[in-house]
Amino acid sequence: MLLDTELVERAAKALGTTRPTDTVRASLKQSVRRAHVANLVSWELPDDAADEFEQQREPRRAEE
Repeated sequence: MLLDTELVERAAKALGTTRPTDTVRASLKQSVRRAHVANLVSWELPDDAADEFEQQREPRRAEE
């Protein structure tokens, strides 16, 4: 695998890693995590989901 050494050094500083292997591994993990977050953000809820969330936020009253 051919890597841009300057880019690896910059990534290592940003990630706080010292070895190239650790830097690449951390970079890959962050890329996967970012993709998962983007997927969650774009996840669409059904139209009635807001009503259901609002009902769950209401304080529960003790039955008398």
